Amino acid sequence: IHVCAFVAAAAAVPHDADSAGLSLYTWASSLAPGLHRALQLTAFASQNLGLCSSPRFRASVVRDGGHGFTSVQAMAAIGAGAGEATGWPVD
Repeated sequence: IHVCAFVAAAAAVPHDADSAGLSLYTWASSLAPGLHRALQLTAFASQNLGLCSSPRFRASVVRDGGHGFTSVQAMAAIGAGAGEATGWPVD
């Protein structure tokens, strides 16, 4: 079962790769409450069929304008921060 849930949008992300990565990681680390609320809307929360011991997630990115970092770099920073905050494996 795949469930997609919009949890949050980052704003004022620095344009250089190093600063953006740290900023996105820090921002994503604060998303645990929203991610846990989103999880409550899924079947996983009410019925874990033994397929996995914890939910998996992925970070998706849509960017506007020019940046000194790629979408893949942004997704990695967001996934790492959110994974650290929730303890869930990034898929």
